[in-house]
Amino acid sequence: MTEPASRTGPASRGHDPHLRRPPTARNEEWEGDHKQAPVWVWANDRLVKPWVTWFCDCHTGMIMGWAVTPHFPHRGSILAALRSCILHDDGYGPAGGLPTRIRIDRGKDFLSRAVQDALGAFAVQVDVLPPYTPHLKGSIENLNRAATSMFFSTLPRYTHAQKLDSRHHSGDKDPALTFEGFVELFAQWVKTRNADHTMAGYGDLTPLQWWNSENTPLREVSAKDLHAFLLEGDRSTRVINGHGIRFKGRDYMAGWMTGRSGTRVHIRFQPHHLDQIEIFDADNRRHLGTAHLADQATDEQIEQVYQARAERSRRVRRDLRRAETLRRRRFKAHTTTGPAQADTAMTRKEAAKELGAWSSGRTADDLPSDYMPRRITPPGGWAVPGTSTPPRKRHDHPAHRPRPTPSPHTALGQEERRRGHLLHGCLGDTHPRCTVRIRSEDAGTADLDDHDTGRPPGTTHAQPAHPAPDSTPTAPTTLKDTHMTGTDTTQTTPRPDRDDVVGEPDFYLNLADARIVATEALLEASENIADTIEARAMSCIYGDAGLGKTFSVLAALKEISAERVLLLQFRSRPTPRDIRQELFTELRLEGEPPSHPSEFDRLLKRTLARKPYVLVCDEAQQFSRECFEFVRHLWDTGQGKNRPAVLFVGGEEAYKTLYSEPSLASRIYIWQEFAPMEADEVQKNIPLFHPVWASASPELIDYVYEEGAGGTFRVWSKITYHVLEGMKRRGLEKVDESIARWAIRRALPHRRRARRPQQDAG
Repeated sequence: MTEPASRTGPASRGHDPHLRRPPTARNEEWEGDHKQAPVWVWANDRLVKPWVTWFCDCHTGMIMGWAVTPHFPHRGSILAALRSCILHDDGYGPAGGLPTRIRIDRGKDFLSRAVQDALGAFAVQVDVLPPYTPHLKGSIENLNRAATSMFFSTLPRYTHAQKLDSRHHSGDKDPALTFEGFVELFAQWVKTRNADHTMAGYGDLTPLQWWNSENTPLREVSAKDLHAFLLEGDRSTRVINGHGIRFKGRDYMAGWMTGRSGTRVHIRFQPHHLDQIEIFDADNRRHLGTAHLADQATDEQIEQVYQARAERSRRVRRDLRRAETLRRRRFKAHTTTGPAQADTAMTRKEAAKELGAWSSGRTADDLPSDYMPRRITPPGGWAVPGTSTPPRKRHDHPAHRPRPTPSPHTALGQEERRRGHLLHGCLGDTHPRCTVRIRSEDAGTADLDDHDTGRPPGTTHAQPAHPAPDSTPTAPTTLKDTHMTGTDTTQTTPRPDRDDVVGEPDFYLNLADARIVATEALLEASENIADTIEARAMSCIYGDAGLGKTFSVLAALKEISAERVLLLQFRSRPTPRDIRQELFTELRLEGEPPSHPSEFDRLLKRTLARKPYVLVCDEAQQFSRECFEFVRHLWDTGQGKNRPAVLFVGGEEAYKTLYSEPSLASRIYIWQEFAPMEADEVQKNIPLFHPVWASASPELIDYVYEEGAGGTFRVWSKITYHVLEGMKRRGLEKVDESIARWAIRRALPHRRRARRPQQDAG
């Protein structure tokens, strides 16, 4: 029913009429929720208020299952409650089976991947309700209220008991229940309500009687399948080795692993309970057994750890209160007119002592951005914040001008530039018109054909345009230089279809007149990439989507003139096989790819060792641990300066996967995290990003920032595109707030605009 216009707030919905859902059948619709019991109970030597996670059947009012936790509920509580709902034997039931749909609110634990995957495995439809709409799941809300009035209020230490005065409640002195006693009483109440409590809206029948009167067939599932799917799964494929199975930095062992070394397995586990994990075969999904944590700490050690954590928490809170007290400024009291005067009495010794203590406690993250001098100067085509000289447009920069069409009119008595090298001819002026053919296997040697006769007049050799001081000339190689292994007829020499150089990065939506802005993140990425290539190492650049990670990497590689760059881009969730195929394509190897993985790997390692390549793994958050390990293997087998430099560029998942594996994390040379721009950075960078914002007022830029654009370049590009379109339709020469509002309304969903403070964090 539509709500009246005068009652749109959540507080007034309790006075609005609502329609009842039509009757369906048992297990047709369930509703689930968390409920904190307003009762103090003893758990782990502390008074806590436990949480109940439960589900009810909307048609019969039956409580299908529940789980109680002495702390805040989590996805493990939901999975345990679902297990008790579905099973109806071995102490569960009498109701059970799979539902057709479940209605839930927008709690993060209900929306977690583990819960969604478990329900999706059993083809259960999940209806996620809008926020602040408890009336849309009235069955479970009525159950929450009934539990409070019928059960919780009868227990000792009920927190909503009658007040004796402003501070004390009736029964405050009563002994509290233990957690075990609370769970036992709660289980008895659930059975009593299902079997004995009659409901007027259900024909004065109990929920159990109403359930048994239904003849709708149940969708049942075996306990074995529930054991497999009602656990959280790890996406990576693990391998059993001599230490068992490595998972989350821990080793897990079991007796049944004997003789299974090298077996590929998948792991499923109960969330937040990692003392044991369930192991399944990766090929046929068969349950192999349970593995237990190796080198388990004793109870005394665990207790000491938690005591140390509590002491550290108390110390941090105490230091925070002390710092907040010292931060306050005291002002002198005035009895006559005069300016405010702060009480700043402090000796030099006191000031030096406090500043010294503060400086000694600073971390590496507190270093100023200009602490280390930059080795790389922004090129002329980049817009540099804080400079008065306007940046040149992309087509004005020499590197961005269109290249002239190659002409056969080349005087060999002069130097011919090709692929970044100077080709020196030794034929004088006898053949002024020649065509240059670069040899595929040796970029330092070129064959020349007379343009008029087509005959080869000779050969020329190349040297770098700026040779290194210690470089020595090498003898030209033969034209045919291929390697064969067995029956492999794949030529390892890359085809000379195109240069392995980075092109100009494209702006999002190909935004016209956009400029590359030399932000701190871009300059840092340029320097880190140059250092990584120089060291022939592996580095990781990660951050949230839309912050310009890939764009910055391509722009940096373009400006530092990096050659032999292999940009690897994949579909969702690539495998090592996909990486092999992509490398085969990017290296432009001739012939058919080898069918056997080991033969394919030998071909790739042999080819990558011929030249100093740069591997850019874009969207690395899609990589599994096996993909990272495969790239690591290719990098490890390189030698000296021909070892490939590797750049992993991706989201937060790339960082988590790499950092969780010591063998991978220890090989990362540089870590760089991209973060959204702050408000002051936006004021400096956005006017340089596009001419439409150059004439905009700081207030307008701040308005767009606050309304949803934030510090994400991709969002700014999208809004700028809409702004240009709106100005064109309206015939405006300058952006104003109305055009900005129109662009934001088109570019961003309403929910995102309404929750601006969370935008920069994710």
